[in-house]
Amino acid sequence: MNNVVKNIIFFFLGAGLTSLVLLYISDDGVLITLENINNRYASIIGVVFSVVLVIVTLIYVILTFFQVNASNKSVEVSQNLLKQTEKQLMFSNVPTLIPDITETSGSAYFGEKRRQLGIKAIVKNIGDSPALHVHTRIKLIYKHVEYEWKDQLYEYSFIGNLSAQEEKKSDMHFETRKIEKMMEDFSISHAKNVYRVKNNPAQSSYRGPDLSIEVIYSNVHGQYFKSHLIHPILAIEAPEREEKEKGYVYMHDDEHIKDDERFKLALINPIFQEFLFEPISNEEANSLIEKYRSLV
Repeated sequence: MNNVVKNIIFFFLGAGLTSLVLLYISDDGVLITLENINNRYASIIGVVFSVVLVIVTLIYVILTFFQVNASNKSVEVSQNLLKQTEKQLMFSNVPTLIPDITETSGSAYFGEKRRQLGIKAIVKNIGDSPALHVHTRIKLIYKHVEYEWKDQLYEYSFIGNLSAQEEKKSDMHFETRKIEKMMEDFSISHAKNVYRVKNNPAQSSYRGPDLSIEVIYSNVHGQYFKSHLIHPILAIEAPEREEKEKGYVYMHDDEHIKDDERFKLALINPIFQEFLFEPISNEEANSLIEKYRSLV
């Protein structure tokens, strides 16, 4: 851009000097005196002077435009650099929270046909900075039944803050209706698998419900994140049965958990679980947190 401006200036200066030289030369090539110039070419000189003045003004405007434009671009580049630096700083201190399900415990029916399924988990911060406002939430993901979800307080847990490499326990549980839907989902998947084994054994088996646990938290800069662990449920286990081969329900047969039986979830090998980690917007985080707060 600077070379273009220089070329423009040299062009106009050369054109102006050439015009002045031509004015001093007569038709027969003899140098004209100042008096003749004043008498014969005064009007022409005035026109040339006006033209030169216009050219100089135009050059000034062009240079000013380029300077302002360059200045604006410099400011824009500086602002973009500042934003990138701020973003890098924000994400350079990212706590990473990993949930791990340590125990599942289902009760027999008690009271007026009520049942509970407790989920115990440990949440560990494997990152290099503290995690703030840590909330956890459990959920059952059904595959074969429809259910209108209602958030319940006991499916959430607030565990406060976690410093780097610190871990804390999180206890939550499901109530009767969602447990019965889980049983129904397993029953349907079992029936489908029996039919598939007889008619199309080359196909993979139908899966039952998944157990999901979400961890929502922020870093010191107020940026929110979500860790999401999806753990497939292999079977429902009745550990107190005397016949151990009958311990896994819906896996090898279609026997149901009895009303007076305790149970637990047999989770699939951890290598097959799905783990997701992502930054989320403040709006999404607050919507999840507000669900918990509205139930407290």
